[in-house]
Amino acid sequence: MLQADGSWTATEAGCANGTGIARYDGGTVIVDFQYGGGTGRYKWPLDGRCQGIPGQVTWFTGPLTGQIVESTLAAAK
Repeated sequence: MLQADGSWTATEAGCANGTGIARYDGGTVIVDFQYGGGTGRYKWPLDGRCQGIPGQVTWFTGPLTGQIVESTLAAAK
């Protein structure tokens, strides 16, 4: 559900099923998330058709702290 500030709640499908608040700044979707093992941030740029292109996930706390890896946004079906 879209909030008044333009953010929405996002839920990861697969992996650790993280949840967080998503925001779109006009070029990138950013999700600050938490899961049972820690916290992190997804950053996905969108192309001209508003489709996700490779971005990254960074872990801030938990067993993966400090790791940054490629990630791709895909809409839930």
